[in-house]
Amino acid sequence: IDGASAGVAIMRVGSGGASPEILAAARSSLPIEKRTHERSAALVATALADASHKALLAYGKGEGRGSVSGLYVIARLPWMETSMFEGSASYESDTRITDALIHDLARDVLAKGRPEKETPAEAQVVAVELNGYSTNAPKNKLARSMRLAILTSDVEPGFREATEHALGTAFPGLRVLWRSRARAVLGFVRENVRDARNCLLVDVSMGGSALMTIRKGVIEAHAEADEGLQSMLGDIAGGGMPEETLSMIRALETDSCSNDECRRIADALVQTEQRLTRAFGERLSLLAAPRRLPNTLVLLAAEEILPWLSEFFGRIDFAQFTTTTLPFSVIAPRVTGHAEGDGAADAQLRLACALVHSELRHS
Repeated sequence: IDGASAGVAIMRVGSGGASPEILAAARSSLPIEKRTHERSAALVATALADASHKALLAYGKGEGRGSVSGLYVIARLPWMETSMFEGSASYESDTRITDALIHDLARDVLAKGRPEKETPAEAQVVAVELNGYSTNAPKNKLARSMRLAILTSDVEPGFREATEHALGTAFPGLRVLWRSRARAVLGFVRENVRDARNCLLVDVSMGGSALMTIRKGVIEAHAEADEGLQSMLGDIAGGGMPEETLSMIRALETDSCSNDECRRIADALVQTEQRLTRAFGERLSLLAAPRRLPNTLVLLAAEEILPWLSEFFGRIDFAQFTTTTLPFSVIAPRVTGHAEGDGAADAQLRLACALVHSELRHS
């Protein structure tokens, strides 16, 4: 769920090391218009109910399919706010690290970092250092010091109530497990992008974009931009259909387009880039104020606009914000292509399914 759409995917978890299989999927988007925060929350909950209905209809067309047994919600700002907390412990001698030691330190870190807040919707240790060195497998190792980074997320109460009501109607009897989009993209980048421990992560979804400074595998700073796939396509399409615009952007990238409409799209891209340069430049300036940004930029977006956005973020305009004052080196891993129809999952849904699959596989 983002600020302008809600998608639902019904997946079968792969056994052993098998990949998950998405059996049905649907997304419902809000029209491009100005609205209050409260109105947006109500409309997104309605969109979620609509997407759930469509996904269930598609799922029911398959043979031999059982009932849905688990329910995860992956959301982002403005509905879900993510924070990072860090803390450390020292020991007098080499101490064997156990789950209990990690749990106790994590509890202390959260108690100090958010003393008056309620229990977060999610909390996960996302980085561990032993004796100053990062490790993905701290258990049973000997160390004299341990440092943890913990990601926590809180859901806006009113939105949570509306969302869980919509899902309770579509999937009765299932407990909703909340996860953040930040956690999903951080996990995806760690598993699929080499040398991404220090990078700027730009995550472009339907309703907006998230920019995260990653250092040592931990989110150091975070900023949001209103510019997402929906608003970008709205600008470029003018009075045309966004789906047709996506196809024309793809044709432009492959030099297979030369008619008047494609020339109009090319001109519109230039105008859109000017606006995006100002909008993203403001966010990058905020992130770079305390410390210049890493030169590696990892970009997540719909496959059709990846080449265009990769070139856009690699432009020299943004070099002023990097540690070397050179343009960003853009890495654009492909999650999936844009897909239509109830039985097809877009990039956001596939990323969410990857998070759920990884979590279940390691549980």
